[in-house]
Amino acid sequence: MDVDKLAKVLAMLDSANDGEAVAAWRAARQMLNKEGMTFQDIALATKGRDGLKRSGFGGGLFSPGLSNDALQGQVRSLKTDLGDLQARFNDQVASTQRWQQRAEELQRSLNRHEADKQRLQAKLRPILEELTALRDILSQARPKTPAAA
Repeated sequence: MDVDKLAKVLAMLDSANDGEAVAAWRAARQMLNKEGMTFQDIALATKGRDGLKRSGFGGGLFSPGLSNDALQGQVRSLKTDLGDLQARFNDQVASTQRWQQRAEELQRSLNRHEADKQRLQAKLRPILEELTALRDILSQARPKTPAAA
């Protein structure tokens, strides 16, 4: 919402011309409705920071009417929040790096196991071929039994 435009429209509510004041009231109401807000939200926003957060009115970091000390307090608070966020970000980066290293270790292990599997298959192939040949020889050497009547 264009807060400056809303402020100008609201200033027109003080007009001595009733038609102009009513038109300003309607324009302000339309602007607020477009944002899903009411005049009550504006009233609550003037009560302090909680009102500003709840209504979304005044959406910037600068809040007119705050003293220099209050602004410096906000800056300190924001710096603390930023430091906390940076620490959390660094923790997440470290955690991501640990998980990436673990994934690489598992991939290397999987590759080793795959290589072992291929070596074992290569060793077992001739044994299997030999066993198959022996089975064939045994099945041919067995006497055939007559079928039971």
